Amino acid sequence: MSLKRIPRTVRQVAAVMLVIAALSAALPALAQGDTPTPRPTRTPLPSVTPPQGAPPGLPTGAPGPTATLAIASTLPGPTATSPLLAASPTPLASPEPTQPLVLPGDAPPFGVNLPRGWQYAYQYVPIRTAYDAVMMGVAIYQGPVTNGVGTIIALWGFPSIAPPPSLSDLMGANASATPETPTPGPEAALDDLSRSMLWTDGLRLLQGTVVDITCNVGTSGQQPFSVGGQPAVGTYFNITGCQGEPDTAGWFAGVKSGTGNVLFYAYVEPIEAYNDARGDLQAVLDSIRFAVVATPTPTPAP
Repeated sequence: MSLKRIPRTVRQVAAVMLVIAALSAALPALAQGDTPTPRPTRTPLPSVTPPQGAPPGLPTGAPGPTATLAIASTLPGPTATSPLLAASPTPLASPEPTQPLVLPGDAPPFGVNLPRGWQYAYQYVPIRTAYDAVMMGVAIYQGPVTNGVGTIIALWGFPSIAPPPSLSDLMGANASATPETPTPGPEAALDDLSRSMLWTDGLRLLQGTVVDITCNVGTSGQQPFSVGGQPAVGTYFNITGCQGEPDTAGWFAGVKSGTGNVLFYAYVEPIEAYNDARGDLQAVLDSIRFAVVATPTPTPAP
């Protein structure tokens, strides 16, 4: 990916991060006490001596005076009653500063053990839905894997595509129970709805936010996964036909933690290294530890 291209997706931001890190490592630092390389000095050209008989007052090397032809205009000038002269110009409003598309971010609501040689970066990315517009937290982890480069992108603080489930939604889920199938309790019904919404949010953010909207994205349906020892929901994906970006393959997994929903997107480049490097990415996901939220203990009445 070229640095001349403005990053439009989280995947492109990750590619720029890798390019900047490579350039920083390639530039040698100037050690203290080193003598800088002297620069060549420019020799001035000799001055031009005016010929004898030249008019006085002309600078050295300046051309002689030229005759100016005055042409009288026959077009009438604007009158005092012209509407252009009578109109008062309206001052233009001062331009507002352009808001950056990507802002420096904070650490995610989880910890992770990265293998040697991996890099990370945190950003805030604006995201808008039909209900809200917020700054979404992004964590990018990237490093060497078997026969390729692995990337894990974590998203949190994103608005859901659907409003929170209501009591009528829970009652509708229980109404589908049969005598052979036990009626799920409210907590089980709420968990099923939350997992379905999290999976839908993962699909929505995959194309257009993680990868470019021009990419061809193929998925395999809702699949169970594991992140940090907790159950997750997601799907496998295959990305092809992107403009200026290589094909890739991977999966995403969404986790409902105590601090909110988190989506993890893991993929490998080149795509031929996916089968060999999938275990390396899953090992990084297994090392994730989510923040534990303390549950308040009710105080017994005296």
